[in-house]
Amino acid sequence: MSYATQLRKARTNIEGGTRIMNSFVYSILQYSHSPLKEERLNVGILFYFIERDVIVFRHPARGFHKWKNLYADFQEVQLINAIRALKEKIHIINSDRGLFREPLGSDSFLDRILVEDSTVLRFSGIKMSDSEVEDVNAICDNYYELYFSDYGAASKKEKRDEVYIIRTFKQKLLSENHDAKNYLQSDAIIEVPKTRVKFDYVWYNGSANLIKPISFDLEDESSINHKAIFHYAQLNFIAEKVNQNNGKINFLVTKPSSQKPSLTRAYANAIDILNDTKTEKEIIDETNFDQYVESVSKKIHAPDTRFPFKNLWESNKISSRFGGLIPPSPPLIE
Repeated sequence: MSYATQLRKARTNIEGGTRIMNSFVYSILQYSHSPLKEERLNVGILFYFIERDVIVFRHPARGFHKWKNLYADFQEVQLINAIRALKEKIHIINSDRGLFREPLGSDSFLDRILVEDSTVLRFSGIKMSDSEVEDVNAICDNYYELYFSDYGAASKKEKRDEVYIIRTFKQKLLSENHDAKNYLQSDAIIEVPKTRVKFDYVWYNGSANLIKPISFDLEDESSINHKAIFHYAQLNFIAEKVNQNNGKINFLVTKPSSQKPSLTRAYANAIDILNDTKTEKEIIDETNFDQYVESVSKKIHAPDTRFPFKNLWESNKISSRFGGLIPPSPPLIE
């Protein structure tokens, strides 16, 4: 079955309300020290889960230094930096699919997510599969073991990434006020001609509070700076729409795990950049999550009828006369 056929089948299952298994494509990231010799070593494995519309990347946490036994001039630092850049690009794609219009899983897509100056990394051909296992992480771990069992444990996504932030918020909120699940909306999208931005959750208290998780738990200051600038630029494109619809962005952020002074300074600068966003905003770092959740649990209520995009629940289609703010159809939390 071709990738396009499998993608259509998965989409049909979603629209029809059936979901028998996880359909996905995957490809092996490989290192080629000398293209002339056509020798390749496996570096990592990339997955795209079709129904969930998410990319996952696994790679060994260590073991690359052994390649010096094969190639005397092997530069491990160069490889690690290339992997880090790849992970950052995957994060951006997962955060906003609107930046990448071409179908995920295509060969051209795989080429685009490699850094432009990468001459030693290549993806293998795309393979297709499906699984009755619901847990995406379990699927990824199983496939990782098939290809990288000799390397040891995989280096998984940052423990305090955006998924962690949203999971923490949701768990804390429902433990404080279980009825909040009836009012919390998920996956609202604001679209303007130049970009589209997805907000994981929206809650109401007289204004629309748009939750945007951002993890700054990264390994170098440039990555922190670039991430802050990306969100600042993207959100300023939609600032007018947010303000017109009485919106307020709630940034939920995590700071670097490392106590290196350079990362501490980079984090402080990133917060200053977010503060320059041209919308109403609130920045909540991880140390204040509990207070924030307590406040939300007391203030959250059903969407106000004066919000024009409330009527889009049933159609779930973009309508310019409603400002392009699109909440999904309920139910919002199972």
